[in-house]
Amino acid sequence: MSGRRILREMVKGETNPACLASLADKAVKASEKTLQEALGGKLTATHRLLLKMYLEQWDLLASQIDQLNTRMAQALSQHQAAVHRLVEIPGVSLTAAQQIIAEVGPEARAFAAPQKLASWVGVCPGQHQSAGTEYSHRSPKGNRMMRRVLVQCAWASVKVKGSIFHQKFRALVPRLGPRQAIWAIAHRLLRIIWKLLHDQVNYVERGLDTNPAAVQLRIKRHLKELQRLGYAVNLSALAAIRPQEASV
Repeated sequence: MSGRRILREMVKGETNPACLASLADKAVKASEKTLQEALGGKLTATHRLLLKMYLEQWDLLASQIDQLNTRMAQALSQHQAAVHRLVEIPGVSLTAAQQIIAEVGPEARAFAAPQKLASWVGVCPGQHQSAGTEYSHRSPKGNRMMRRVLVQCAWASVKVKGSIFHQKFRALVPRLGPRQAIWAIAHRLLRIIWKLLHDQVNYVERGLDTNPAAVQLRIKRHLKELQRLGYAVNLSALAAIRPQEASV
């Protein structure tokens, strides 16, 4: 967002490096001095025209993505309960939840057990050794789109401090390394997804250090995203509606 703000001002004719650098968000890691040095180059009319064209393409694609997200939300409107259950999992965004349900169904009826779903997706973990050589048990086949979404969700989930995924990842990394550890987290995540959809239960965080502030931040983020797609959401405390619980 900082980059787009700067580029739009450059297209309008702004050339002062200090003015351009001041448009960057405070969270940007580069110092203001570094930004000014990077923005001090020569910008011709042709450069501005090309930048303007690229930004117009960006805006068009962003608009089309929003339209598709809205249409996807409308198509899954009758399965909002399943979507809400999935977004309660740390690391699972609204878009990821919608993609998962589109692939496996709102109740995962085609899969009698989480192992069946893991085999179909292609995230069966494990290794065996023969003659000093290690062979991976991971299936090269399966649903590539689901694997991609799961890995993205896994990386997001391990960054949620205090969550069970964060703790498990830290415990697995010394023994397996980051890549194998995130694969194990993706497999665990898939088993939880199956449980929530197949048994229609709610996710309950079992992490030792659940952060109330982080939970509220996630709630606000998901509410804002749902409202942007045209949904009015009324929240009820789990204790009030007494749902079944899904243990991780």
